[in-house]
Amino acid sequence: MFAGLACAFSGCYLLTPEDPPLEVKELYPDDFAWDYMDIAREYEFIGVPRIDCPMLESYLKKTGHCEPEKLPFTTVVACPLFFPAEKLEFACIPGENIPAVYARLIWNDKVHVDFNSGLGACRMVGAGPANGEPERYPTDPGFKACLFESAIAPGQLLGLTDQERPAGLFFDLSRNTQTIEELAKSTALLTVDAPVSLVLDTRLFPEEEREKGLDELVNFFKVYRKMPLVNTMK
Repeated sequence: MFAGLACAFSGCYLLTPEDPPLEVKELYPDDFAWDYMDIAREYEFIGVPRIDCPMLESYLKKTGHCEPEKLPFTTVVACPLFFPAEKLEFACIPGENIPAVYARLIWNDKVHVDFNSGLGACRMVGAGPANGEPERYPTDPGFKACLFESAIAPGQLLGLTDQERPAGLFFDLSRNTQTIEELAKSTALLTVDAPVSLVLDTRLFPEEEREKGLDELVNFFKVYRKMPLVNTMK
């Protein structure tokens, strides 16, 4: 107190510590070192690989940014991502031998995204309410998606007749207000107005084909790792 009074009368200045830097809440593209991670283990005695899900989930959680989040079909590890992306959702769904991969990269709704990063061409498909059509079954949300048919885990429509939905590697454009014809023109150039998500989902794959998800997972994360930190706003 006396030092403060002395300064008040003498005109000296008290040194105060600077404010600490704001905590970064998002993961940056460089935070993913998926190129160097052994994400699959080979079980020689049964002859099939498995994703090391505990290791992957532990890696994400150790960043301090990711938390469990419940979805209707499972609990995912959810991570906030740096702009122009927004969120990562990741989970492995157990199977008899090989688990199914579920991964979703959600982009910020205010960006125009250039996906020319080696994904290849995709084909637009749509059905149900999301595509402006009647429900195919009760509670049908429908979908608009662009399927990467030449991917390791190819994008395709799977499920019962009249209940098919996208699987494999695809863009989910179900929340996008553009028509499927308009989206087909932009996705042909791999430039998309958000809302858009890149999804890898092998839940509907036959057990013997789920291994493809292991190989595709590294490519999936490369898309975000190659994205520039500043992208075009809509």
